Amino acid sequence: MADNLHGVFKGILNGIHDRGEGGVLFVKGEECAYRFTSEFTNAEFRCALKDILDKDEGLHFFVVEERDKQLHVLAYPKTRVWSHCIPETPKTNEPKQADIVELGASDDALNDSTREGTSGKDDTENPGV
Repeated sequence: MADNLHGVFKGILNGIHDRGEGGVLFVKGEECAYRFTSEFTNAEFRCALKDILDKDEGLHFFVVEERDKQLHVLAYPKTRVWSHCIPETPKTNEPKQADIVELGASDDALNDSTREGTSGKDDTENPGV
């Protein structure tokens, strides 16, 4: 995981790893915990949060922060968070060179067999072919 990733996002990713997808990070003061909607005691908030998560279709990570006895929902695009975890590869217009694999036959042998229309095998072993 990227060292420059904010602790909140590390908490979310650890929560997903430990408990699975579908939760939010609940932050209260200096403490946080990864929770599922069913674990919130306020039924009205639980229902509203579930609706938000359902409509989101997994595009964001959510943080629920309790401040001044109020719950605040924050959404962070997953693509933006993942971009801090995965190092960027330089973009170039040049095609990447493919790995060369030795097949055990020279180009001339392969070209000769394809020119003749055969597989390069002795067809007398399989007369029905």
